[in-house]
Amino acid sequence: MRTALTLIVSVCISGCIDDAATVCVVDGVTHQVGETFPAGDGCNTCTCGADGTAGCTLMGCITSCTWLGATHAIGTSFPAGDDCNTCTCQSNGAVTCTEKECVSCTVDGKTYQPGDAVPSPEGCGTCQCDTRGQVWCTDTACTCFYGGSFHAQGETFTDLDGCNTCTCMAGGGVACTDRACVTCTFDRQTWQVGDTFPALDGCNTCTCMADGQISCTEMACPSGCSVETPCAENTGFCTRPDAPMTCGICFRPEDTCQTDADCVVVGVQQICMPLDCACSGEHVCVPGCTADSACAEGERCADDGHCKPKPCSAAAACPTNFTCEAGGCQRKTCTASAQCDGFCVGGGCFGEAGTCELPKP
Repeated sequence: MRTALTLIVSVCISGCIDDAATVCVVDGVTHQVGETFPAGDGCNTCTCGADGTAGCTLMGCITSCTWLGATHAIGTSFPAGDDCNTCTCQSNGAVTCTEKECVSCTVDGKTYQPGDAVPSPEGCGTCQCDTRGQVWCTDTACTCFYGGSFHAQGETFTDLDGCNTCTCMAGGGVACTDRACVTCTFDRQTWQVGDTFPALDGCNTCTCMADGQISCTEMACPSGCSVETPCAENTGFCTRPDAPMTCGICFRPEDTCQTDADCVVVGVQQICMPLDCACSGEHVCVPGCTADSACAEGERCADDGHCKPKPCSAAAACPTNFTCEAGGCQRKTCTASAQCDGFCVGGGCFGEAGTCELPKP
């Protein structure tokens, strides 16, 4: 803390002593005895004494403030540096600033401050960023502003939900379809309509259709391994077609669960499932199934979001290579491919052969 030493000194300017000692005259100005008035330096003060002389303080005068490396004179105002607030240099050398919340507008990846003009790409309107961070245009007859981008009148574009379609209308309005968005779930992954992805056999291709169903090609896949045709030396082990992909590294998830009760998300059904390639068998929360197509062959999607064996009363109600046991479809066990309608792989019957893959770490 700086301590100002105040000295009272008596100064006498020629002609300042009044014979009656009732006034002081300083710089041509008359002051009454006991009157206090500013000194000529603008920061000290003087007092008229009974003997007609003026005594003044001798403090060091502050003439400026420093803000962000720049010097400003006492009483001046200047930008705070955040593009929206203003600061003022006070007489004590301190800087005070307004504390308005700064807002801006972002259009086509460029940021504009309130009051800035925002160009219309079609050149037919005048737009401006307002103090709420919104862009307003005086004439939007040829463009629409939607989702942070401009669109020309008549232009059709994908809505923000990724499945509906919007059109820029005359007058700047945007009209969008209101269809329920359809997705497909396959092998515990969600796909958008039109997405194409590999089938589980590794050689065919599947597509998510507009009705939420999955359509896959049915090409004959290259021969794999089975009980009768094991993998060649150093090419790995014969992996069942329904086994998860092998891993090159294990994972230790940060968020784990023990039961479905640990996976409560508002509006989304999640279930607790083992994580493929987990280092220590950890379970994590994943979206539950919503349709039978999200489950493996011979399974159905239960109300709790888990895939469970398809109910049956006889083997005829189950897919090929399945049998009906305890009221549910179970894959046939085997020791030879002759017992299956296809191949015996890893003790189970499948319509396709297994694949040779290296074991998990």
